[in-house]
Amino acid sequence: MTAKQKNDRRNARQSCAVAVSATPKRQLVDAYAGVPDKLLRELNASQIKLEMQNENLREAQVELEESRDRYLDLYDFAPIGYLTVSERGIVLAANLTASTMLGVERAKLLHHRFDRFIAAEEKNRWNLRVAHLQQTQNADNFELMLGRADGSLFPAMLSGRWASKDGPSSGLRLTLTDISDARAARERSAMEQEVATYSHGLDMASRRLLVAEEETKRRLSAALHDRTSPNLAAIKLNLKFLAAEFSAEDTTRYQRLEDLRALIDDTEISVREICAELRPPVLDYAGLPAALEQYAHRFRNRTGIEVDFVCSGDEDRLESSVESTLFRVFQEALTNCAKHADAKSVKIALSMEKGCVMLSIADDGTGMDLPSMQSSKNIQGLGLLNMREMVELSGGHFSIESLPGKGTQIAVRLACLAQDAQPNDSLPASGGGNATEEYFQRFFNFIPELACIVTVDGRFLKINTMWQETLGYTNQEILSSSFFDFIHPEDREATVRGVERQVTTESTMQFVNRYRCKDGSYRWLEWRSTPAIGGKLLFSSARDITRNKEAHDVLTDLHALLNEAEEIPRLGGWRYDCATGRVTWSDDAYHIYGVGKDYDPNDVNRDFQFFADQDKEAVQQAFQHAVCEGKPYDLELPFVCLNGERIWIRTIGKPTIEGGKVVNVTGSMIDITARKKMEPLGVDSEKCSHEPSETEADPIWVKMLRFNMTQGQLGIETLALLSGFLPNPNK
Repeated sequence: MTAKQKNDRRNARQSCAVAVSATPKRQLVDAYAGVPDKLLRELNASQIKLEMQNENLREAQVELEESRDRYLDLYDFAPIGYLTVSERGIVLAANLTASTMLGVERAKLLHHRFDRFIAAEEKNRWNLRVAHLQQTQNADNFELMLGRADGSLFPAMLSGRWASKDGPSSGLRLTLTDISDARAARERSAMEQEVATYSHGLDMASRRLLVAEEETKRRLSAALHDRTSPNLAAIKLNLKFLAAEFSAEDTTRYQRLEDLRALIDDTEISVREICAELRPPVLDYAGLPAALEQYAHRFRNRTGIEVDFVCSGDEDRLESSVESTLFRVFQEALTNCAKHADAKSVKIALSMEKGCVMLSIADDGTGMDLPSMQSSKNIQGLGLLNMREMVELSGGHFSIESLPGKGTQIAVRLACLAQDAQPNDSLPASGGGNATEEYFQRFFNFIPELACIVTVDGRFLKINTMWQETLGYTNQEILSSSFFDFIHPEDREATVRGVERQVTTESTMQFVNRYRCKDGSYRWLEWRSTPAIGGKLLFSSARDITRNKEAHDVLTDLHALLNEAEEIPRLGGWRYDCATGRVTWSDDAYHIYGVGKDYDPNDVNRDFQFFADQDKEAVQQAFQHAVCEGKPYDLELPFVCLNGERIWIRTIGKPTIEGGKVVNVTGSMIDITARKKMEPLGVDSEKCSHEPSETEADPIWVKMLRFNMTQGQLGIETLALLSGFLPNPNK
């Protein structure tokens, strides 16, 4: 109803009241002859009030119906599913979104069990959650795999709260949200993270590969120079001696010797150039500027291209990896100039500042059409690609500018530190010495296991601090002894055979043995060892498993005792896994229940049906407290076997908590019928009746409804209360 319609009705009522009050007295006397004037006025006023009240009631009823329509629209077309499930698991109410989500018509969804839409492996979790919600009366959120009518499964987030048992709207209120997209997003994020980790690993591997490649070139250059230069020098000296023995008339042989000497000179120059291409020695002992200047001088002499080299900034030595990267970029750029650019001159600028180094190489050659090269993947672009990858793997920035006929300019920028300015807490990029040994020893001692490097005959080369902490010896006592001196005599032969087999097969092995401590006791160690340096050394680490071994032995003994104990009385054991919802019974548990081995104990609710009716709720609550809150229980209750035999059992449940979370519940069932028969019979008067007293007062809203029905009226408050728009005053 609009505001204008409400105002029109209000004005009409006021006009009616004025008209009635203005009615002449003689007309009222004619209509109600013999009625006193005062009583007549009161009747008129009461009639007007009743008409206004009736009009207000009609307006309120219209507004209530409009509100109900809005509520129904919101309920049916909400973006999440709404369900109301009874204690027996029957769907009492559902909106259209829920029926659409489950792929079934709402008429076929109502008055059917909700658990038929739950995946089979999730039903135990659902039953436990429902029982927990009913017990705590608190809201809870949990994920379940639900199934549609067509058999497809989807993950759903359920939010539930148990409504009050008073009134017609009692039951479990559930909201359903399809989280397939959210779960897919999480999986996609995890996959992206894995890809990022893999990419980072590839980058690190590429960097190590570049370092290894540079080290290989350095070694090859040194080996080639050291092995060929002395031999070539000796050959030249011998040729000189031979030439002195020939006479002046033997010009032919003398000329041949001179040709050989010239060939050797050319070979020596070629070897030096190859060594310089592989790794110029000046780069290692004089630094990057000197290496660039020397290479530029040789390039000018070899190609005839003018090279202008300018160096500015600090003269501190850079990190070895940075110097290698810049030199390789410089070398590749000059090679491209000589092969493809047809340049007349090249300008090179090296600028070194604190924390940054920049290299610029510009030529006046033919230039390149970079877009067409990138689109056609021209083979000439591989050199540029290699330069870019080397710089970017080193964390730098690479740029190139070139136009046909305008030359080419390459610019490289790298962030770096000088060798003498490296922070103390960072590992040097390459090389060795005391710094590398210090960092290696720091990492070696950080390993939380007994780590060592030993020779195959058992001699220790290096150990970490865990050896002294675990065995009690000093480092000198361990290093001066043999690896096999500490092994238990019973384990020594097997360990020797394992080491021999490991060296022969060159494979990583795992084994367990006992090691002697300084106080004479022995510790159980689980070893992982791998051969190195062609089988001459063993890199090994050991984990102390003494406590685990002792605990395993104790559990083995306890298990044997338990099996023996189960054979004397009727004692059954069971275990419930909270993660999977799976229940495991011992053999005697089947005997107590009176069922065969084909009985499936995983339906927990069905297992509770063997208890007496008045005790089922107590057992379920105790089990729920153990699973959800980690509370143990110990109960003595009557029990009905499958064959109808009535006995007494003592049921015990003990939860296992790890990381603040219950992971499983273990327990036992003991037949105590004989002991119970010897006790005097007694009945707990407090348990005789569970029914409420007949004299208990009715709720206030029931009284109000009864009064209004007696008077033949249904008040607006009662109507709103029954419709759920007002809170229940009895809650």
